[in-house]
Amino acid sequence: MTRDEQLCLQSEFAASGELFEIQKALIPLIVFYPECPLGFLYSTMPRLTDGEHLEHLESFKTLVAGLYDKTSRNTMMVQATAVWLAFDSGALKVFEGLALASFPEIEKYPNTELSQKVAGSIRASVPMFFTEHHYPVTSNWPRYFWNRGFEIDQCYFQEIADE
Repeated sequence: MTRDEQLCLQSEFAASGELFEIQKALIPLIVFYPECPLGFLYSTMPRLTDGEHLEHLESFKTLVAGLYDKTSRNTMMVQATAVWLAFDSGALKVFEGLALASFPEIEKYPNTELSQKVAGSIRASVPMFFTEHHYPVTSNWPRYFWNRGFEIDQCYFQEIADE
């Protein structure tokens, strides 16, 4: 985004009354990852007390760890949000009769067979949003995110964590 586009988006969020809630939700991401591309939503970088820092870190670690299970409901809802945004923006269209055309059924995931089929279609669709057409391959954000994670705290591998 250009600086003008960032300012426009920030102004739209402020005018709608949603800016504060968005900022509040993003605090851990912005504090732990100062180079986050969404940092432009803040006029000054948020700061945490030591107690808040530890609390947010533990919460953030739990959230990220939970997203490793691609079949969990939380992970599926994150992926479904990305697909919904693609539908909403017109970047994604599907033919009638395909499982993904029953997208609203994802709300019932994993409790119905159709919701599981929709979930499979969502999982198959998400990688296309990370192609050069939708996402600049020159972006440093993914590499920065994972490398910064190693700086923030130790990495615990599943085999070690289970012992």
